[in-house]
Amino acid sequence: MEYFEAVAAAGSFATAAVSCHVSPSAIAAAIDELERSLEVQLFIRRKAKGMVLTALGARLLTEARVLLGHGAVFASAVKQDGRGVSGRFPIGVYPTLSPFLVPGLLEHFDQNYPDVELDIVEASSPQLRDAVLQGRIEGALLYNVAGMQDLDFQEVRRLRPIALLSAQHHLAGRSEISLRELADERLITLNVTPSNENINTILGAAGVRPKERVGYDNYELVRCLVARNFGFSVMLQSPQSSTTYDGNRVVAVRIADDVPSTRVGLAYASGARLTGRMNALLNFLTAANFYSDESIDNHSSPLRSL
Repeated sequence: MEYFEAVAAAGSFATAAVSCHVSPSAIAAAIDELERSLEVQLFIRRKAKGMVLTALGARLLTEARVLLGHGAVFASAVKQDGRGVSGRFPIGVYPTLSPFLVPGLLEHFDQNYPDVELDIVEASSPQLRDAVLQGRIEGALLYNVAGMQDLDFQEVRRLRPIALLSAQHHLAGRSEISLRELADERLITLNVTPSNENINTILGAAGVRPKERVGYDNYELVRCLVARNFGFSVMLQSPQSSTTYDGNRVVAVRIADDVPSTRVGLAYASGARLTGRMNALLNFLTAANFYSDESIDNHSSPLRSL
């Protein structure tokens, strides 16, 4: 089971052998024996492209990790560790969430679960979904969006969008603003999934169609352009510092329109029994007081407290 999990994570016998401290031939023999005894094919073997899990292999990997997690709990109990959480823990995080979540998450696990090796993977929502279903990661921290079939989603936070303006913008001093007041200005968006989809939903709810719209792949570039008054943006969170990389300033302003909030949570394979590591992660997320009153203050409190 350990070799099976290692090959699934690494994608090759050679890399898995290094992490397991055995020879590649021993790994290969173990996988062959496991497939023979289960009478199923767990991997598709592709020359020069490594090992790829079959659909059945991906489903069985979830169960294998549960069994390995139980084994880790048992070993920890024998050692009188008392926590029962250990081993490699691959978790996906959506890129715009990672600066707010990952540092505190690493610190928490380092202090409370020193036997856990957190392996953080940043990717788009579709890529994280595939990684979960293929068993390459145990779960993913992301926004809840359409197209996440086969995943269960545990909500841990709800974010209300904000309008991001230059500190020099004529409306920057307002406590709240309607998106209709910005309809004649250029909208600068983050050009990654699901950010564009979220923006479309927000604009639709406000009944606004900006006359010009441009998108970029870099989160901080969007902030820098807004700070220089090239346009405005709509975001779900903003760094605590209002100063951009190039030394200018942005202002986050509450949106007065009745726009939908976006949920942040932990996604994992539907019906999967959670390992001790996943339960520890969920306990941390919920205990960190993630829920807010959906006010502008959500950009300086729960997420930042991580």
